[in-house]
Amino acid sequence: MQKRVTSGLIVYLDDDNTFYNSNTLSLIIDEYKKGNDLIFWRVKVGDVIVPSDINFRNDPVCRDIDGNGMAFDYKYKDLAEWEPYKRGDYRVAKKLYDNIENKSFINEILTCNSGGHSGEKWDLENEKFWYVTDKGGFWYGEPHLIKSQIENFTMKRIETNEVPKHLIKQL
Repeated sequence: MQKRVTSGLIVYLDDDNTFYNSNTLSLIIDEYKKGNDLIFWRVKVGDVIVPSDINFRNDPVCRDIDGNGMAFDYKYKDLAEWEPYKRGDYRVAKKLYDNIENKSFINEILTCNSGGHSGEKWDLENEKFWYVTDKGGFWYGEPHLIKSQIENFTMKRIETNEVPKHLIKQL
């Protein structure tokens, strides 16, 4: 979907997350208007707030960042490639952080979990599977997300024991 964005900011908001207060977008837009191309803020995930105090305003840290806690100018959308395996939010945040000079950090909770399945790994257990494609390569994820990243291919669901062990260790 982000391929279709031709101006402005890109903000991710999972279906089980919501804006924390009514002025969330105003705060993000104000930072953008100041010339910041990448904006980070705090996210409340259950009882935990990420990034933690020690990691806020620093390089993104794996397992202490949330994809719902950042916005960036559309011109950097090619840097935001979501791969079909765990910790994608960290990889996207890190790549944006490393490549965008003008950054801002809002030290407030602007998004939060709205009571869905966050943290329960429900989606991993029930919706994501291993696939092999006719173009080569193994994929792990939800079928519709994988299809959105690879065009003109066929894929077949496979069992975990058919996947090379080094790929499973990456997860």
